[in-house]
Amino acid sequence: MKNILSEYDGNIYFEFSIPRMGKRVDAVIIIQSVIFVVEFKVGAKTYESADLDQAMDYALDMHNFHEGSHDVTLAPILVATKAPAIEFQINYIPEDRLLSPICCNENNLVDAINGVLKLQNEQTVNTQEWETSGYKPTPTIIEATLALYNGHAVADIS
Repeated sequence: MKNILSEYDGNIYFEFSIPRMGKRVDAVIIIQSVIFVVEFKVGAKTYESADLDQAMDYALDMHNFHEGSHDVTLAPILVATKAPAIEFQINYIPEDRLLSPICCNENNLVDAINGVLKLQNEQTVNTQEWETSGYKPTPTIIEATLALYNGHAVADIS
């Protein structure tokens, strides 16, 4: 990671906690206007669908529940270190600000990072604000009910 990221100005967070899921992302890398959500499978020789789902779940969770990640681009990346290099496609819908998971091995992670950064021209993420932003998981049943029926009469609820 040190060699790959040496040319960038940004922040890296190892073992970033996802409170709602009770799990940790291997690495969250913030460079310019992109948050890379990176899941490593050290020694893996294939890109498993469960591992891709895991990386995407982490990115979705951050996108939906971490306040500092709502309005920035998130790029989930699966790094299967010993898997063969495959041509990755960057599927990005600007309105969603969430990319489809990208498959990399230990040799082409830098290519994926560069490819994603080429698409961006947004404002740089303020990492201090991002670090201190709140994590708000799904509302409780009471909060959801209040939000749905705010301004309605009791008869509307029944």
